[in-house]
Amino acid sequence: MMYLFNLPNVLAYWYLIIPSVVLIHVLIIYIHSQIIMRKLGAKPFTNSVNGGFFGFGLGKRSVIAKANGKSPEFYQSIYDQSPHPQVPTVKSFMFGTPLVFTKDPENIKAILATQFHDFDIGNRIDFLGALLGKGIFTLDHQGWKDSRAMLRPQ
Repeated sequence: MMYLFNLPNVLAYWYLIIPSVVLIHVLIIYIHSQIIMRKLGAKPFTNSVNGGFFGFGLGKRSVIAKANGKSPEFYQSIYDQSPHPQVPTVKSFMFGTPLVFTKDPENIKAILATQFHDFDIGNRIDFLGALLGKGIFTLDHQGWKDSRAMLRPQ
């Protein structure tokens, strides 16, 4: 029986196959994010802070700031280090994860109210659940709506 390719020969080129698969994956994510940005009318980031290799430098500084009780000062320093400190939104990486910091009231309003379903808090409940329980800062979707309704002034 004849096969389309011979598996041992294909595996011999693993050093070409693996980077190709990673590159294709990165391109797909990039194209997908560009489509979403265009759909939502988002503008490109003007502020970006270098977090070191895969954001490990920024992550290390974050852990040290947390241990010393200086988290607010640390996050303010991210804005101060940015090329345009007056711009309220900054992009960076921490431990390989892309992060967006914002203090723009319109962005916060969109995230928490008008476009809530376009955003996801990810696995925040896993990290903050023990500290905060199930509440407005750790829930998504209907649970978040219920918590927000309880806190909304009448």
